[in-house]
Amino acid sequence: MGDTLAFAATALTTVTAAGSWAAAWKLTTIERHRWHADMEPRLNAYIASACNLHIELLGPSGLNKLDEVTVTVRSDCKHIHGDSGQPGYKFIDTDGKVEVGVITPVDVESDDGWTAGPFQLIRGGVPVVLVLVEVNHRGLPRSQGRGCPAYLTASCRAGRLTWSVPLVAKHVES
Repeated sequence: MGDTLAFAATALTTVTAAGSWAAAWKLTTIERHRWHADMEPRLNAYIASACNLHIELLGPSGLNKLDEVTVTVRSDCKHIHGDSGQPGYKFIDTDGKVEVGVITPVDVESDDGWTAGPFQLIRGGVPVVLVLVEVNHRGLPRSQGRGCPAYLTASCRAGRLTWSVPLVAKHVES
C-alpha cells in the first residue's frame, strides 16, 4: 500500500511540474511576442521636393539603430493606381552622386513593386533620402506627377529581430 501511495504521489508531482513548465513556457512566449511588438520601429516617411523620399527612425526609445532596412514600393494599391497592379512610384538611380543622407538604391523589380536598400537608420540621425519617380500604369515615368502618396513596406532588422512595417509617404511642401 505504501509503494502505491508513493508512486501516486510521485506521478502527481510529475504531472504538476510538467503543467507548471508548460505554463511558464507559454507565458515566456507571450512576453517575447509582446516585447517584439513593443520594439517595432516607428518610421517617419514623407516625399519632399523632386520626389525625394525621406525616411527616419523615430523610436521606440529602446531601439536606437536599425542594422538593415529595405524599402519596397507596394503594387497592391489598386484603389489608387487602377487595376494595372503597377506601383505608383519606382526608385531611380542618382547617377552615382551620393550626397549627405542620400543613398543610391539598388533597383529590383519584384511582384511587390520596386525595392531599395539595404541601408542603416539611426534614431535621431540624418534621414535617409531615396529618389523616386512617379510612374503611369505601364511603369513608365510620368511627365508630370500627380502627387499621390507612396504606399511602402519597410523590412527592418536590428540584430536578430525583424519587422515588416507598412508606411504611407505623403507629399509635403518644402
